[in-house]
Amino acid sequence: MKLFVGALLLYSKLAFPNAVTEFKRHMTEWDYESTDQMGEKCLIELFGAANGGIRIDLLATSELQFHLMPSTDYSSSQDLFVATTPANSDSGSAKTYLIVRQKRTLTIEREFISRSGRVYVSGLTCSIQN
Repeated sequence: MKLFVGALLLYSKLAFPNAVTEFKRHMTEWDYESTDQMGEKCLIELFGAANGGIRIDLLATSELQFHLMPSTDYSSSQDLFVATTPANSDSGSAKTYLIVRQKRTLTIEREFISRSGRVYVSGLTCSIQN
């Protein structure tokens, strides 16, 4: 009986992916060093976090972090992974995105929408090379 329950739990983890397991399909290493979109040196570091999450640090001309939890909203295909979390804002709404494109680039981006409806986007993109 214990074997059956263990097999069922393993199957459920494999059959029902979450944001962290999908992200790991796109980012297979824990450290990357390359260049950002401006040609400057950048570093991507992944750290295990509580409750099965991952903290992603992108260090380049500035430092950005994304806390990815199994329950984080995401979409994934073979060539694209996008996770979204709400961000703090005093004067509108904001979201933070974690984007992996074609297993070649990682972007952490913040989108801010002011109360008047103007959209502002800022972020960093780092190529994924080891």
